[in-house]
Amino acid sequence: MSIVFLRKPAAGRTRVQSSVILRRQVPIRFDEPARSWLGGLPQMPDNVAWPRTRSGPMHFLAQIACADLPAQIWHGRGPRDGWLLLFVDVLQMEDEDDEENRLSRVLHIDQLGPERQPPADMPTVRHALADHIGQFAPEMRAGVPKLWRRWPIDLVVQPVPAPPAEDDESDWEPVQVTGAELYGAPEDEERIDRIAQDEPRPLTRRGALYLVERVMHRLSAENDRRRPAKALQPGWLAQSIAALQASVETHEAGVAQAAAQLQECPPHELSSRQQYLDYQRDLHAAAKRKLADLVALTQPMTEDALAAEIARAGQAHVCWLERQLAELEDLKRQILTQDLDAMLDDDGWAAMKAAMTAARSEYWMWWSDPPTDLRKVCNSLLDYAQDGLQFALREDLLDLYTRSAAARDAIPEVLRARLEPKLRSISRSTTPHRMGGPRDVLQNSADAADDDLLFQLGSDDAMGWMWGDMGALLIYLHPSSLKTGRLKRAYAEIDSH
Repeated sequence: MSIVFLRKPAAGRTRVQSSVILRRQVPIRFDEPARSWLGGLPQMPDNVAWPRTRSGPMHFLAQIACADLPAQIWHGRGPRDGWLLLFVDVLQMEDEDDEENRLSRVLHIDQLGPERQPPADMPTVRHALADHIGQFAPEMRAGVPKLWRRWPIDLVVQPVPAPPAEDDESDWEPVQVTGAELYGAPEDEERIDRIAQDEPRPLTRRGALYLVERVMHRLSAENDRRRPAKALQPGWLAQSIAALQASVETHEAGVAQAAAQLQECPPHELSSRQQYLDYQRDLHAAAKRKLADLVALTQPMTEDALAAEIARAGQAHVCWLERQLAELEDLKRQILTQDLDAMLDDDGWAAMKAAMTAARSEYWMWWSDPPTDLRKVCNSLLDYAQDGLQFALREDLLDLYTRSAAARDAIPEVLRARLEPKLRSISRSTTPHRMGGPRDVLQNSADAADDDLLFQLGSDDAMGWMWGDMGALLIYLHPSSLKTGRLKRAYAEIDSH
């Protein structure tokens, strides 16, 4: 456990207060027992019931060793021994404000118990706030963990600045700190799933499951969109050609006008005017290309024949979608019979990739009516998998990194070297995870009259948390309730952009 003062409090201040940043360990120190952590499983005695709301079990978010909290957090209020545990009803809290059915629960326990497995009716919510797997739906998803990955944390103590004076309109906020300052090492603010220079791929069988599910989701959505099939009305081809000819003429006039403006503009506008002329030329060229492509389609066949070919290809594509969905369902069942934590070796991925590349379908696409953007598309299953590949790699990397020292060592060194700077970044989280003091400024700022801030958990790609629109989950308790230990009165808010 590490406690670091980032900045000394200003001289002469009264009512000194402390805030604590909950810093995820990077790298995780697997050789020592974690005292506090985010995600994973709670350690609580068997006689302590798992918190529930009317909708079902609440979801465990954090366990904090009270002995490691500084004396001046919450002005000395609250427990200084035992552990604080935070549970939230993630699936309901963004849509419900029910004082009688509180959607957060803070427990204080005097001693640790064994790791408590979640109740049998706990819904899968691990990705509910991140990538729309089971988002806001109490589903049981085979192979998807019910809880977020366990991440040990260190408590980093900060002094709390004094609130601004009444005539000062500035925000009251904690001492600001970057990820590089917090960790004393470089950070990378780019998204965690943008990690591989080469093609991303699953690293484990669970990652392969995630990939299959993502592809199935995309195929199902496209299958739904194609029912009923779009029908081309008689005369559509002539209307499309006429519309494209008009577009070519419009953009040709735009090019002429932009060229004339470039000749007459003052020197300081030359660069921007040239960029505008280039833009108009690009539009003109694109319209001419679309017209030429559509005219070329009319040469070997009539409008009726072309419409019939488009309808035939569309129906064949729907049949292909349904066939691939059935085959992927079989593959999913097969994967679920395997050890999902086992590594997916190079041969296994090569075979999976080859099968997805070989499964191909041709069909026609257009967006406008009449269709001025008609084009023939040839996609393989792998083309439907691009976002799924990034998702699977990211989840595999994070799971392996947090599971054990041996699992972390199984990550290819080049990927681990790219991952760790991203894990030190807090800019994607918008706010650090925090206890005590004022909240970080998002849509709203803190006020000295606010209740005590028990927890602030920011949106965090590494944890799979997304609160509102890149916001933060805030857990408050009135000072008198915190002083007397009435933690059941804690309540949750989400502050987001």
